[in-house]
Amino acid sequence: PLLKKEGVLIYCVCSIIPDEGVQLIDRVVQERLAERICLTNEIPLELISQKGDLLVTPDCYSDDGGCDGFFAARLKKVEEE
Repeated sequence: PLLKKEGVLIYCVCSIIPDEGVQLIDRVVQERLAERICLTNEIPLELISQKGDLLVTPDCYSDDGGCDGFFAARLKKVEEE
């Protein structure tokens, strides 16, 4: 409720647990509270999920030692009816 109509929100967590990331965002989109805005213009494509979110897994950049898990999604608040 604090986000104005058509406002944009970045949701991010240092977790790849689906219930804390992609499944949570799926529910928000399914309930028509917000729509996803793909991150493909800002993030290397190998880090973008099929749904357009950022998904970094521990095996990303494994040649350089890997990295921590991370999830982020950009959402736009749906206009209230």
